[in-house]
Amino acid sequence: MRVDRSFTTSLLALICAGGCTPQTGPAASPSVEVVDSAGIPVFTLSRLPSWDDGKFTWGLELERAVSTEGSTPFAEPLIYRPQGYARLPDGKLIVLDAGEQRLVVVSATENAVEARFGATGQGPGEIWSSNSLVWPDESDGIWVLDPGNQRLSRFSTSGTLRSEQPVAIPGLGGFAVHRPSTRESFFWKVFIDDPDSGLLSDSIGRLDVELGKVVFFAPMPPRVVSRRRNTSTPVLFAPLGWFAPVGSGVVVGRSDAASFRHYSDEGELLAVIRVPMAPSAIPKSDEPEILEEFYGVVRGSPRTARPEVGEWYPLFNIMWPVDDSLFALQQSHRATPHGETPIPENQFVWRVFSTRGRYAGAIVLPHGTAQPYWIEDGRLMATRRDSLGVATIDSYLLTPPPLTEPKDLSR
Repeated sequence: MRVDRSFTTSLLALICAGGCTPQTGPAASPSVEVVDSAGIPVFTLSRLPSWDDGKFTWGLELERAVSTEGSTPFAEPLIYRPQGYARLPDGKLIVLDAGEQRLVVVSATENAVEARFGATGQGPGEIWSSNSLVWPDESDGIWVLDPGNQRLSRFSTSGTLRSEQPVAIPGLGGFAVHRPSTRESFFWKVFIDDPDSGLLSDSIGRLDVELGKVVFFAPMPPRVVSRRRNTSTPVLFAPLGWFAPVGSGVVVGRSDAASFRHYSDEGELLAVIRVPMAPSAIPKSDEPEILEEFYGVVRGSPRTARPEVGEWYPLFNIMWPVDDSLFALQQSHRATPHGETPIPENQFVWRVFSTRGRYAGAIVLPHGTAQPYWIEDGRLMATRRDSLGVATIDSYLLTPPPLTEPKDLSR
């Protein structure tokens, strides 16, 4: 999964709200409501344990670490800058790189490059986007979905271009992510409905390979990119829309709300999931630093165009699928609520929930590890950087916590 930074840097505003209600007891069983006459269930959790409660922590076993450095200080780096990757069934890694040759094949048994191909560019067999998706095909090759070139390409692992086809991917910015089990590609995209009023809408779409286009099916509420007049409350370009493909559709959320919608692949609303997360205020002393970060600026007042800082940290920073029934919210160290153990800076914690509203524990990533670029059943791969910024691609085996049936704490 890759975030389109050029889009977010120029247009994003502050994501409102952040944090989780601190609790020390077990997670609650969700209560179930019925939304309306359509009978849509609402799964509501009442409490969460603290993120560092060992009874709810997933196991992470380091399976492999691939350093991107060269064999000597003067040698060519193994990988210039990893921007995404995939693991083939035989254990080889396909890395989307920032070098002139965008695709790097790393051996299954040692940290050595077997092939480099896919030059940076817009010609046949070339790759343009840093947020391209890479995944294995049904035989011994790889697929590359390149949003910049609006193209789906198929290569052998030695670099032979086997096929290419155009793919229509409308909309602005956003990000793309795979469904862990089937590797189908899903997108979040933003659309400008009315440039004069600044009215936007965004939606989740799925790549239909046969049609050669992305079909949008999971809508989000419209929003406005400006400050309302005659009120002190700014209407932010953020909150951002995030989503996680699961086995049956996607779970969709916004970074300022603890309510998530589960849609089928046909766009049917299957359920609403509510989790107990609460806002965390931004202290004035943090505002200068927040202004320097792309996600921390609201759009300025129409009168002054001066960027300003909002009042709340994001409720969560990003959203990921874990498997066909689980999704995760990345809790920021900035948004650790009062009463919880602070999350160390440069560390990430995922809060995991099921599509039926149950809390499924926390995945605590090692210090320096960023968001993952590859998730499959029982395994995740992510980039870890040391104090000098040198990247290592780590592969972990995932073990869920031995959760017993949680008690209902709503009473």
